[in-house]
Amino acid sequence: MNRCLMNPWRKPLVWLALVVGIPLLSGCGSNRDQRFIPSEETAQGTLEAALMAWQNGKLPPYRVQESSPAVQLVDTRYKPGQKLAAFTVLGPTTGDAERCYAVRLTMNNPAEEIRARFVVFGIDPLWVIRYEDYELVMHWDMMHEPTPSK
Repeated sequence: MNRCLMNPWRKPLVWLALVVGIPLLSGCGSNRDQRFIPSEETAQGTLEAALMAWQNGKLPPYRVQESSPAVQLVDTRYKPGQKLAAFTVLGPTTGDAERCYAVRLTMNNPAEEIRARFVVFGIDPLWVIRYEDYELVMHWDMMHEPTPSK
């Protein structure tokens, strides 16, 4: 069976690609894209809420908050069984997104300290997504396996 179809992250990432891609394509090159960029204060608060929920036992991908606006966290890089023991938002950083933050994640089982970047965007839901996952979604066409030639 195709490895891509067996990937448990495929469904959330496909949905995310549609949610992000369709609005961005319909307003490509216009200021309409700006409505998907939360304020600095909202973005950082959303990031902290998502990481706090993860630290309290919710594993990505999950909906952190059901009320409006909903908050959705996606991080396909964490290792199953690993727990988020602590985190520190280091602040805004460079990336191919408006609201990109550097974060220090302290993990248990096994113990590990990770420096990661997260992107925050959207309206409802607000998405908090690991930068590597964000890049995959933005370059979705690169994820498909080539079709063998006959």
